[in-house]
Amino acid sequence: MKKLLASLFATVLIAGSASAATYWDENPADTWLVLINPTYTGTFDLTGVGPGKGFNPATEIITDAFASFKFYDLVGPEEFSVSFDTQFFGSGSSFFGEFVIDGDVVGSALISLQQNGILSYTAQIDEWWASVLLVEARLDVSTRQVPDSASVVALLGASLVGMSLLRRKR
Repeated sequence: MKKLLASLFATVLIAGSASAATYWDENPADTWLVLINPTYTGTFDLTGVGPGKGFNPATEIITDAFASFKFYDLVGPEEFSVSFDTQFFGSGSSFFGEFVIDGDVVGSALISLQQNGILSYTAQIDEWWASVLLVEARLDVSTRQVPDSASVVALLGASLVGMSLLRRKR
């Protein structure tokens, strides 16, 4: 009986354990946003092989994301950051925010995060006098494992067998 309960407990621990991972991507834009070229569109890709890559949408779900954009104007560097909450994630979700340089609203960013690990963004200056260099953009994402359906079925089966054996024993 003790062995049965111990094996059932071990099965629950193994099936219930979830691992978390962090992925990132950097986009060295190095482009001037000026009156004749007011927008820049870039893409982050968390899939693939290499440092910061490896997101698998079939086995992982995005739980947290943080994007940062570095801009330079005539005065110096500025950083625009966006932190996404858990309600944001899902296919086709998007975020719109304005970035401020030297106390003035200079532009906006439209960010669209797909659950497949692709994030696209568009940075745009809104002021005719603005001349801004978008140097780089970075995305950091935290994920957690999605339970495998086979392990869930195995856990359910093991618990049903254990309960029936307990009932028989009594």
